[in-house]
Amino acid sequence: MSFSALVVASVTTPLSFLPSNDSLIASTHHSDSLTIFHGQIQQGTFSEKDEQLRAILAKLDAIDDESGVSGLTVEDVTAVRRQLHDGQNLIRETLDRLRQSQEESEMNARRRDEIETRLAALETEYEELIGESADMRPPMVRWR
Repeated sequence: MSFSALVVASVTTPLSFLPSNDSLIASTHHSDSLTIFHGQIQQGTFSEKDEQLRAILAKLDAIDDESGVSGLTVEDVTAVRRQLHDGQNLIRETLDRLRQSQEESEMNARRRDEIETRLAALETEYEELIGESADMRPPMVRWR
């Protein structure tokens, strides 16, 4: 397995960075993060970072033995760490938003079920009242 594949695997497989239920981020923070994210995409910040990371990964793939590690600079290692950290933060925030969305969806489904149950009960009650009021009317008298 190449070093870059190992780096990618280490980012995608560990579950230790998954947020706990207690660490949900406020939705205002999410919207701020999204605004920043969209701004960075429009400015090309991500494409520059991606190119830098691709270049570093190419260096890592070219390493055949320990002597090849000397081709990496401190800036390369710092950039990889920063990218991994940013990726983990993005994944964490995305999971938080997904969890929040699922909880809202479940809550909306419960509310819909409760409203449908209440509506059915009201319809039954209404039909019973209509039936009772029809029974209470005096019979119509016809004059000849």
